[in-house]
Amino acid sequence: MTVLPILVWPHPILAAEAKNVDLSTPESLVEVKSLITDMLDSMNATGHGIGIAAPKIGVSKRVIITEIDGKPVAMIN
Repeated sequence: MTVLPILVWPHPILAAEAKNVDLSTPESLVEVKSLITDMLDSMNATGHGIGIAAPKIGVSKRVIITEIDGKPVAMIN
């Protein structure tokens, strides 16, 4: 479990365009799965989140997670 700090405005990463996610190799898939786990852990640690984007934990990638009916859903672009 890795809980990362939630960034707030005006942190520069929040103003930058997030990067595309590479899913072309087994290593990149492992990296994205780890990122999603860190995002869930960080969001749940706040106690009041229902979704979070990767840049909010300092990772400039086009990944968001949310909870729908109490189950986590990741969206990758």
